[in-house]
Amino acid sequence: MKIPPSRCGPVLRAVRQHRGEVQDDVANRGNMNRAKVAQVELGRNQATSAKVRTGLAAGFRVDRGVIDALAEGRLDVAD
Repeated sequence: MKIPPSRCGPVLRAVRQHRGEVQDDVANRGNMNRAKVAQVELGRNQATSAKVRTGLAAGFRVDRGVIDALAEGRLDVAD
């Protein structure tokens, strides 16, 4: 099952919360401001720019390809 791009923000928020982190943690690691992380999580920013995707990858400590796949609706998850 693929995660639709519209779920990118909520998925990232769920991952962050599951890890017990706050938006500032992700933002600091990704060299972003907290507001940008919040915009992505709320779906107000679709993470289409390379800069945002690179920041999210660093912030979430995942490979940039994971963020790309999530934002583009190509990320498969087990049913």
